[in-house]
Amino acid sequence: MIRWLFLPRAGFTAQRPGRGGRSVVRLLTVLTVFSLILSACAVPTGAPPATAAPGQAAPPQPGEKPTRTPFPTRKPPAGTRTPTLDPSAQPTGPAQGTAEPGEAGQVTLSFGGALNVRRGPGLGYDIVAAFETGNTTPAVGRDGAGEWLQVEVPNSPGVFGWVYGKANILVISGDVMSLPEATYNEAVPAYVRNCTGHQLALRPGEIILEALRQQPANRQQVNPGFYEVVDLTLGEKPVTTLSVTEGAELTLTTDGDGTNYACPR
Repeated sequence: MIRWLFLPRAGFTAQRPGRGGRSVVRLLTVLTVFSLILSACAVPTGAPPATAAPGQAAPPQPGEKPTRTPFPTRKPPAGTRTPTLDPSAQPTGPAQGTAEPGEAGQVTLSFGGALNVRRGPGLGYDIVAAFETGNTTPAVGRDGAGEWLQVEVPNSPGVFGWVYGKANILVISGDVMSLPEATYNEAVPAYVRNCTGHQLALRPGEIILEALRQQPANRQQVNPGFYEVVDLTLGEKPVTTLSVTEGAELTLTTDGDGTNYACPR
């Protein structure tokens, strides 16, 4: 039967294909086989990409280069303020050192004339000694304004007094304000009273003491020191000399004529 199917019918003459037809058939056959191979090897385009599990890095996709996972950075706790630098507060040059203030010997005094040393920083204190021309000494302290300087009293080791730092006969080497501020007691005021009937005066200072009848102008507060008393009523005639110390209350009972007077209580 099979043989009958392939037998030509009566009156039918089969034609053999030419060379061109055979080539086309062969080409179609090759293309069909090649397309079947490609379809078998291709990856389905609709497949979803691979995903990573939570907390793990995703695997690289086809055709993608693997990348390094950066090191995680720690964040500050909630509410923490990150400090910032103020550019104006940063140093712009090398640090400079400062000398230690207040050490004895940093300030030296040179005397171009005689200068009194007083018990405290002011003319209201007693005179305790004096420096002579050519003397030098270190200052060890100062008052608040730096006008009076504390020094060791000449020829009295361990005893300290004060000299006036603005005196024109004094030469100062060093920074006075680098000295420590020294403590001191208040001065005790001193007074001189005129009990005569003449107008008197104390020099230096030209302190006028009116006559007794013009009290209280006959009594004046004075600084400790030495004074010359003159009688102004008699044309500045010398009367006597006075040595005034702190807390003193002195009275004058003799005028320029030598007349003595009693001081009322």
